[in-house]
Amino acid sequence: MEWKETQFYGQSFQDVDWQEEELSGLVFEDCRFHGATLSGIITRNCQFINCDFSFSRLDGSRHLRSGFLNCQFHGASLFSASLEECKATGSSFSGATITGLSILGGNYSFTVWQSCCLKKMDIHGCSFNNADLSEADLEKTNLSGCDLRHAVIQGANLRDADLRGARIEGVDLKSARMKNTHIDLEQAVILAESLGARLS
Repeated sequence: MEWKETQFYGQSFQDVDWQEEELSGLVFEDCRFHGATLSGIITRNCQFINCDFSFSRLDGSRHLRSGFLNCQFHGASLFSASLEECKATGSSFSGATITGLSILGGNYSFTVWQSCCLKKMDIHGCSFNNADLSEADLEKTNLSGCDLRHAVIQGANLRDADLRGARIEGVDLKSARMKNTHIDLEQAVILAESLGARLS
């Protein structure tokens, strides 16, 4: 597909079929992709700002250094999709199908993953600063080196998860379900203090 424009504002793309298309350097702001067919699409250095991807099909899609800022993915299918060095600040993935989703680096600060299944995913080194991970399934998930400062993990399943090297300042670890969770010494001190222990 040839693009005559590079910036799109307030447009509806809910009926498009862009399977296997490649988008590079395009900007979409306040656009609707509700129910759009975007399976296998590749985006490079694109920006999606305040866009609605609810109930869209993004199966097998690949996104490289693209931005999804304050976007909605409720009901969307991201089966086997990949986000590589992307920025998704403020976006909500709650209610999306994310089985097989791959997240390689990037910034996911202030995102919402409430009740999402992130089980066994390798998301090490990513930023989830102030993210909502409440009730999320993070069993056996590699969170090592992540920025989790002030993230909400109430009721999250952290069984066998790897938190070593992650920044957890302001995180209420006692509100999560932890068993065989891998933590480092510094995190153990923070956890002990949160439980009321006095270290000397």
